[in-house]
Amino acid sequence: MWTKRGQLRDYGAAGNPHANAAINARGRPVILSWALSRIVDSVGKHMDFQYEQRDVECRAPNNL
Repeated sequence: MWTKRGQLRDYGAAGNPHANAAINARGRPVILSWALSRIVDSVGKHMDFQYEQRDVECRAPNNL
């Protein structure tokens, strides 16, 4: 996705196969969303992002 400032923002693994930027549903091979994996500025400099997914259990409070 291009921004108004001329930056290119990649989501998923585009340009960075180690990004692990797919957000999966817990315990299922379903991708819920893609996280930011790379930003490239107008002169070609880039920053890569890597993620580690941790499954956590969410519980609603009993007093609701």
